[in-house]
Amino acid sequence: MHADAGDDADARFGLWTFRLLDLTVYVVVLVAVCYAPLAALAVALSAPTLIVSGGFVIGFLMFGYGTFLLWPSPPWDAEVTEEGELEVEYNTGSGTLGSREETALQRASQRLPPLSRTQRPATDRFSRGLKLFVASLAVLGVSYLTETAVL
Repeated sequence: MHADAGDDADARFGLWTFRLLDLTVYVVVLVAVCYAPLAALAVALSAPTLIVSGGFVIGFLMFGYGTFLLWPSPPWDAEVTEEGELEVEYNTGSGTLGSREETALQRASQRLPPLSRTQRPATDRFSRGLKLFVASLAVLGVSYLTETAVL
């Protein structure tokens, strides 16, 4: 009995470690993808405030899109028929909340070490919306840090 409980705890620890590692790599890659062009453009234009304002705008756009991806779909859809009656249809579709579809950025981050050593299915990762939401907070945090350092 204890051996099964220990194996289950090890599997859970391994899963959560992988999820947090995957989240961290995704956030670092996305922050780098956001700030590398901003930094190059700021250097080219001699406008250091471009990093701050650009990071702020990109961070809030990502925040909004991440929130949208996390928003659950309603369990029903209501339409008014030609006769003026209200018709309610219950949604039976699956994957709206917590979609685990793999994006190009996710595939690229999976090739980076230490994730390149693991072969976990997409269902073991956090959802794309959650990762984008956390990355948006990181982008906004970097924007704040650059604002206090630059301005």
